[in-house]
Amino acid sequence: MVAAIAATIAGVGIAIDAGLDGWDAITVASALIGAVAAGLYLFGANTAADEATKRMRRRR
Repeated sequence: MVAAIAATIAGVGIAIDAGLDGWDAITVASALIGAVAAGLYLFGANTAADEATKRMRRRR
């Protein structure tokens, strides 16, 4: 969901021709939202992997 929001912000920036300046507001917002999305995804994936490992060890 968050990645879709970041992609939408980036798409709006391209559509309105925000320019290629690396520090415009749309670029920064898109990058920050994308970084948050990646962090949440990695945290969730790591937590799920830990839980799966615990369940596998309990079955043995």
